[in-house]
Order: sequence, then structure tokens, then C-alpha cells
Amino acid sequence: MQKWFFRIFYFLVSLSLLAPLIIFKSLQYPYVDSQAFFLRIFIELAFPFYVYLILQNTSLRPNLKKPLNIALLVFLLINIISAFHGVNPHRSLWGNFERMTSVYFLGHLTLLSFYIQLLGQAGFIYVKRLMIILVGVATFVSLNGLSGWLHGPTLILDSTLTDRVSSSLGNPIFFASYLVIPIFLTMYLGLNAKKKWQKVLYLFFVIIQLVGVYASVSRGVMIGLIVGTFAGIVLFI
Repeated sequence: MQKWFFRIFYFLVSLSLLAPLIIFKSLQYPYVDSQAFFLRIFIELAFPFYVYLILQNTSLRPNLKKPLNIALLVFLLINIISAFHGVNPHRSLWGNFERMTSVYFLGHLTLLSFYIQLLGQAGFIYVKRLMIILVGVATFVSLNGLSGWLHGPTLILDSTLTDRVSSSLGNPIFFASYLVIPIFLTMYLGLNAKKKWQKVLYLFFVIIQLVGVYASVSRGVMIGLIVGTFAGIVLFI
């Protein structure tokens, strides 16, 4: 039973990473609402399986003494308290359809973080597969945006062409920000790939994603990438 629960849990978490590909044009803000609802739905569906797994297997339970876990929970708690003391508690707690950011959404992201920790404790291979899925989706989203930018075919209409690229995210800044983590994960996978063709493929993916950031004309994200890369090199040395 536990084995099947784990497989279903892993499948649901994997599906949540496909959110950037989902757009329902019938919604008021299709580029934002579609992906936010999709992500929330699969995180919520995975929750009962997560609870079952941590109750049945002590080795899968999160370590609440770790500084990062403490920081996540404290950050969520501070946001909850701030929401109730804000100008509009209802908007702070639940957000709106235009942005879909709120304490409620932050709670989903916190859960996703603990989900990934559980998979890492079950075996690094599961996290690595999630990384590959995320990198694949990010590269596809980048290719879709760049194709439209170059007046080529697009599978998902980009509402911001041709001045800036946003692909399926509907906002150039959202698009560029989304690519930041996949860029570094792609570099990591490329550096740790065993076969030469895999290294070349991941290098190609990195270039595509970097060009996507450039085409989005999001200067803040570009500066963040440069500073983050420099800091990473210094720490590595």
C-alpha cells in the first residue's frame, strides 16, 4: 500500500511542475489563473498522500530542526500574521485573479518544498527526475517564446510579442523570473552528466533559457543572474 501511495504522490508532484504549459483561455486572466489553479490543485491532491507517507514512515518525515525548514515555517507564519493586520485581510489571505499571489498560495509553495524534501529522503533519483522535468518544461517554454519572437510558429500564443517575450507566462518579468532556477539546475545536470552528448544537450538548454531571459528584456532578472553566478563562483572557489 505504501509503495502505491508513494508512486501516486510522486506522480502528482511531477504533474504540478507542468503548470507553465497550461492555459485555459476562458478564464479572465488565462496566463495567470490557469497555471495557479493547476499548480494548487495537484499540490492539494498530493497532500493526503504526503500525510499518509510521513505517518507510516518516520524516515520520510521532515526535520523541523533544520534552519531552512524553520525559516520557511516562520516566514509563512509572519505572512499569516501580517495578512490579518493589513489593510485588506481578505485580499492578503486569498489574493485576486489578476495576480494569484496570497498567503494561501504561499502555503502551497511551502507544501511543495516539503514534498520535494520527502522525495529527496526517499532517494535522490526522484529529485533528479523532478529536476529533469522542470528543465524540460522551462526549455520548451523558452523555445516557444523565442520562436514567436523570431516570427516562427508557437504552440502557446505569446501576448507580449514582439517587443518582449513572455511565452506561456503572460508577463515578461514572470517569464524571466521563472527561468532563473531552471537555468542553474540545467547547469548542475550538465556538469554532472556522464555522457558527452548529455553535456552538450544541457549546454544547449542553458543557452536557450539565457536567450529567453535576454529576449524578455527583464533587467532585474539579468542583474540577478549575473550577481548570483558571480557569488556562486566565489563560493565554489
